[in-house]
Amino acid sequence: MILSQYKDKYFFSKRTFGFFCLVVVVFSTVLINAQQYRYLPPESKASEFLQPWLRGSENSCLSGISRVSAQLKDFEYSFQADKSDIKLSAGTSSFEGNVVWQREEDVLRTEYLDIHRNRQGDITQWAIPGELTWSNDGLHMQAQSAAYKKDEGYSAREILFLLFGDHHRRLWGWSEDMRAKDTDNIVFYNIFMSSCTPDAMGWHVEAPEVAWDAHIQRLRMLNPRFYYFNTYLFSFNYYDVYMRKAYHAWLPKFDYVNGVFRFGLQYQQQYASWRLFPYVNSRGNIGVQISDLGVTEHGSSKG
Repeated sequence: MILSQYKDKYFFSKRTFGFFCLVVVVFSTVLINAQQYRYLPPESKASEFLQPWLRGSENSCLSGISRVSAQLKDFEYSFQADKSDIKLSAGTSSFEGNVVWQREEDVLRTEYLDIHRNRQGDITQWAIPGELTWSNDGLHMQAQSAAYKKDEGYSAREILFLLFGDHHRRLWGWSEDMRAKDTDNIVFYNIFMSSCTPDAMGWHVEAPEVAWDAHIQRLRMLNPRFYYFNTYLFSFNYYDVYMRKAYHAWLPKFDYVNGVFRFGLQYQQQYASWRLFPYVNSRGNIGVQISDLGVTEHGSSKG
């Protein structure tokens, strides 16, 4: 009887310990998920940023909004401001009040801008201590401050951005920090991204780093985590999103491998690192080969 009571107490303590562990796991998961959303700006700030495009729209996604194209200029760049102190030789020029700096299709707007030139007349650095917007044909961005140094490139903090792609592909995001060697290759850090409006957030992605390549219109997300209605679903080592529709095609292919002729159609997609090749060989076998830029090949066949 004493042993039985001891057992009952023992098993009760195991159940209690198990319940305690479950509570700890759930609580830890909640804390981890809570930390994941630190990249999301206040809803009012994001809504204010997107309002010019969402005005009059009843959709819960951004696919229906239109891009705003900048008017191209023939000259290298131009400045407009309410006040200016311009140094014609080496030194720092200052612009204040409704500042507009346009370089071809890139338009920068802010309230204060300092630009430093060297003796050759080249811009070696500039600084914007307050809020700014930067727009071109495919990107609209707002930041709390920004700077440029010739040897280091561009930097900005607390960024909201909106990307315009082909076929109504639209993405907006928030990033704590940004670095770029040039305006066509930008790296965002600690980023939140979605195509849903802030008040109807169906899905979003969070990642510690996202690289934007304007030449091929690609966003490469490193270690992204995908969420559906704020519930974590899955993650990848990396994931690519193309704002420009990539071509894909089935092309005839004929080769000779290990004494066997193979004929089939190879599927390939622009910018993708893999190829798919279903084939029939000279022995009457049917197979498929998946290759990764000719480095690694995997295949199977059936007679």
